[in-house]
Amino acid sequence: MPHALRHPLLLPILIVVWPWPALAATAAPGDAWVAHDQVLRLPTEGLDLPPPGALRAFIGSTEVTPMLRRPGGGLLELAPRVLHWPAGEHQLVLQDARDWREIGRWPLKVRTAAGFERSTLQPRLHLGVDSRAAEHRSDGQAFSPRGTHADVATQAGLAWNAAREGWRFEAGLNGSGNSHRAKTLRHGELADRAPKLDLADYRVAIARGEPASYRAELGHLSARNHPLLAQDLSRRGLALHGNLGAGGELGLYLLNGTQIVGWDNLLGLEDSEHRVQMLSWGLELLPERPGGLRADIALLDASLLPRRDFNAGQVPDAEHSRGLSLRVGGQTAGGRLRGELAFARSRFVNPYDPLLALGGELKPVRAVTRNAYSAELHAVLLQPAGETPDAPSLAVHLRHEQAAPLYRSLAAAVTPDQRLSRIGAQFGWAGAALGLQWQQRVDNLDRVATLLRTRTDDGMATLSLPLPRWLGANGPSPWPSLNLSLQRLHQRAANLPPPEASGFAASQRPDQVNGVQQLQLGWVLPKGAFGWQVSRTTLDNRQPGRERADARSLGQTWQLSWAFDERWQAQAGLSRSRQLNVETDVTQRIAGATLGLDWRPDERWSFGGQGSLNRGRDSTGLARSHSAGVQLHAGRRFDLPGIDKPLPAQLTLRVAHQTERQRDDRFGLAVDWRGWWVDIGLAVGFF
Repeated sequence: MPHALRHPLLLPILIVVWPWPALAATAAPGDAWVAHDQVLRLPTEGLDLPPPGALRAFIGSTEVTPMLRRPGGGLLELAPRVLHWPAGEHQLVLQDARDWREIGRWPLKVRTAAGFERSTLQPRLHLGVDSRAAEHRSDGQAFSPRGTHADVATQAGLAWNAAREGWRFEAGLNGSGNSHRAKTLRHGELADRAPKLDLADYRVAIARGEPASYRAELGHLSARNHPLLAQDLSRRGLALHGNLGAGGELGLYLLNGTQIVGWDNLLGLEDSEHRVQMLSWGLELLPERPGGLRADIALLDASLLPRRDFNAGQVPDAEHSRGLSLRVGGQTAGGRLRGELAFARSRFVNPYDPLLALGGELKPVRAVTRNAYSAELHAVLLQPAGETPDAPSLAVHLRHEQAAPLYRSLAAAVTPDQRLSRIGAQFGWAGAALGLQWQQRVDNLDRVATLLRTRTDDGMATLSLPLPRWLGANGPSPWPSLNLSLQRLHQRAANLPPPEASGFAASQRPDQVNGVQQLQLGWVLPKGAFGWQVSRTTLDNRQPGRERADARSLGQTWQLSWAFDERWQAQAGLSRSRQLNVETDVTQRIAGATLGLDWRPDERWSFGGQGSLNRGRDSTGLARSHSAGVQLHAGRRFDLPGIDKPLPAQLTLRVAHQTERQRDDRFGLAVDWRGWWVDIGLAVGFF
């Protein structure tokens, strides 16, 4: 493998020093790009030139007359000596110094010193200090295992874009560091061996054409989405894209099997047994109307070793899948009707894993090949015209998907052995909106008698009414806007497996109905807003023998925000909830209040404070809780001296006090402590 591909961050340097075709020693200004040190030749035919001492030459607003010479042969030359031509697009102008009459004008396009027509480099570096300066708790415990501490964090990045002769180049990387190892990127993976400064992501890309006809990418990439086979596939690796003409598009992806960060395994392709490979081909069947009718085919070969994503807690296993995906989608010219059909066939197997075998013998897992498919349709039945936005609108959405038992693709989160059907509708009129949705999930599609078959029906309705607008109010109004949502979810067993063969008793068959109703009212006030929300939830357990294992809750919240002026703002809230356990006949009540105040005397200073109080008790008087907290903060923005410009910085101070008291006489539990802490933070942006 070429050295630059084994070290992809060297690829931008390779591009710069690559032996591009040599430029001519001299050139005439015009539409073509010239080098920054190239001699410019100007034809003088048809020009009314003044005497040599009166001729002046300018590039933009810069005079370049000392570089002007007359070699003869009806030509003028501009030869850079001490200074080079400025990069970019300019105007080259000749003038007569006697009366400053313009003699001639030519466009001048100059490449950068590296030979690019356009090149930008944007560095980024931020440093921050986060510290717990002091803390105390009455019970002798610490708020955190570390107690007082100070951590230094850094975020750094670099982005480069360039273009030359129809080619476009991009390169970028982002790094992250922390002085405390437990906060580093790979602490969950490497523990005490995790680097304190690490590579978060990088990307290098080369493209040709406008739009890009050919593109090569290296680093952290996102593959094209293929339903049921490869969904939201973002990994480190290599990708090649090419337009085949007549609406055809080809993509090849070689990606790491899991999410990785860090400087190790820069390509992400070091281990062939821990890799996702996908070949994607798409064709616009109506090239004159892209998106009108498109077909996509994808081939996937994925192999995973028992390794974890760097940010996921899991016990992985060795896995391997191969699959094929077909998708056809399209829409009408106006977009009022669009749909998609997708089919996937995948072969999945768990290879032998000596780490899981632990020296014993395991029975080989047989490979299985299963199918999955989906169909989706979206139709706009009523669409208001541009001049009548308040006219009725109606859209309907239908979706059906099904994955066979044991279906598995390592690049898609598809639930096997499940059928999902969904129907929804959105209706709008004069600012009001009504949404309806119902979906059903069913598993155990093969109806295996000894397995439980469950069915889940989920229905939801939402309603939004702009009452102030309907009643003619343009500002503050006594009429509130109204939002209402209703949901009912019923999950139950659809069969009764034989108890002697399955171990399921009739009393263990699930049957439960959950309901949620929520109403929100919002008022616009002269200097703020007020909102009231009430929500009710119910849990109705219909399982035989557990009919009284039900629960009901009712909660209300009130929120008020008020702006006294541009500097002073306040927020206040009250909440109250009640939850009843029907089986124990115990009611728990919780009440809370919050208050916040913000003051910004100028654009550099900011002050604020928040307070909260919560009390709870149950109807038996055996359980009680009390918590109260106050936080005060101050911030100051300022500039630090820099080399070429000031460095923006911000200093923050946060002081907090917390009280917690809980008591449950039924279980003999008691908590009683109070404490305070002080946090100081500093952030500096260098680029």
